[in-house]
Amino acid sequence: MQQNEIYLIDMWRIVRRRWPWTVGVALATIAATFAGLHMARSQWEAVAAIQVGQVGTVPQGVDPRVEPFQRVLLRLQGKAFQDDVLHGLGLADESDEARLYRARTTLDPDLYANVIRVHVRGYSAEDARQLAMATVDRLVALHAAMSRAQLEATRKRSADIDRTIAAAEQERDRLTRDAATAAHGDAMLASLALANADAGLRTMKQIRADLDARMLPSATFPTSMPWPVTVSPGPVAPAKVPLMAIGVLAGLFLGVVAATAVDALSRSTKRERAGTYGAEARRGGERYEPAATPGGIDAA
Repeated sequence: MQQNEIYLIDMWRIVRRRWPWTVGVALATIAATFAGLHMARSQWEAVAAIQVGQVGTVPQGVDPRVEPFQRVLLRLQGKAFQDDVLHGLGLADESDEARLYRARTTLDPDLYANVIRVHVRGYSAEDARQLAMATVDRLVALHAAMSRAQLEATRKRSADIDRTIAAAEQERDRLTRDAATAAHGDAMLASLALANADAGLRTMKQIRADLDARMLPSATFPTSMPWPVTVSPGPVAPAKVPLMAIGVLAGLFLGVVAATAVDALSRSTKRERAGTYGAEARRGGERYEPAATPGGIDAA
């Protein structure tokens, strides 16, 4: 057996011999953990689902969303956006609620469902709900401003198409009357002009029908919440039971370490004292021999 190895039985003997240190350090660590958990403020979590709006009248091949999905994620995580949300609720930049909102807001995006779940923390259930609602409201307002120009252009185009269709219908009615009253030679030209007018009118109506389909709620809709905000039924942090268990284990570990360190220090001190006493004893037991007289016996 090598002398520098420590076995469990040796550790148990050390702990049993130095048990006040083990118990004292363990109790101090557990007490500190309990005090920290007692002083920590409870946190609630609210989850808001955001469906990113889209405008179906954009050109073919262009993302119909009001704002690209990845850009929305970056916006929600940006400091400027979060500051606007906090200022809208009247919260100071350095308040505890503001720091918690910035530090604990997380995003859970689902690209295929076009939904972003925003997880927001607050020091009460109502605070968490208000922060989640303010986040959604701010994004809805921004996206409404972004899509306003596109929607206005679409409405203007629809009105222009309607006027064009009305004019084409009037022109077709005139050609129909002319074809009915024209002579045999002019009837063929009038019929050809009427056929061209009907083809143009059908094309315009098809464009108008396609535009109406793009404006249906399934293709064009604002940014919104598909379902209400949900709040955790109780505090989600701090997790007191797991943290208390960790504190107990840490206290026991530190108690054993303290007992081992004290025992090792005591042994080292004893060895030093034993070595000092042994050296003094050896020096005290040495035989005194006076210095020899120069010349020795012959000199006497």
